[in-house]
Amino acid sequence: MQTAFSYLGIKEFKKINKPKSKLKTTSRDLEIIYFILEMKFSNIHLIHQKFFSTTRFGLKSCSFDYTRQRLSELVRYGLIEKVDTFLKTGLYQTTQKGYFLLCNSNLQRPMPKPSFGVDIRTFDHDLKVSHIRVELEQYHKAINWISERSLCEDEKYRPLFTNEFRPDAIYTCTNGSKVAFELELSRKSKDRYKQKLNRYIQVMTSPTQDNRIFEKVHYVFKYLKLLEYVKSETQLYQPLFSFSLESEFLTKTENI
Repeated sequence: MQTAFSYLGIKEFKKINKPKSKLKTTSRDLEIIYFILEMKFSNIHLIHQKFFSTTRFGLKSCSFDYTRQRLSELVRYGLIEKVDTFLKTGLYQTTQKGYFLLCNSNLQRPMPKPSFGVDIRTFDHDLKVSHIRVELEQYHKAINWISERSLCEDEKYRPLFTNEFRPDAIYTCTNGSKVAFELELSRKSKDRYKQKLNRYIQVMTSPTQDNRIFEKVHYVFKYLKLLEYVKSETQLYQPLFSFSLESEFLTKTENI
């Protein structure tokens, strides 16, 4: 077809769609993708608090702009995806592509499989575990966090715990001691608590050093009465347990 340009002897230039350039992933990108993977899902507030809370000049970052921009890039390249539920919008999950990127990276960590969709039955618990984790890490009370999902994939921990007795996480204190973490938001039967406490005590007092994979259990409770009950049940083993209320960890991002 002739156009006005062809009559004038001017060449037409067709728009060429350039192939999408390859994303240069940073070590922080990998940490973000892994954090979302092992915690099942996350949101911009938690990711900003954990990975972008300080600027390169050492100042506190109050803007989510760069966090949002980087997450958008990871979504664009298919490494994470945005998931909305009727419980919460703006959640992120790691994709299979992101999972394979982690598997081929230098991260020497247990690699849980990607989650597809958000389980509404455990949503509140999972989100609050993430909030408490980030707060403990931010105040340098916990490092080397190993989530329940990662414990399932680790040959060192998997044989020692069935699903029923596996803690929500194991983390390391700054003094090098390892701590099992438990968040209790709902009431359970007394027998269930006793069984789990006995299992934890067996692990911490095992004569076999390889089985003593943590030295302490940190319980966080929603209800004070439950805290007092479990504390009374562990009275003979007080040095092996610490107790907190969930309200002690509430931050301004908790209800966003």
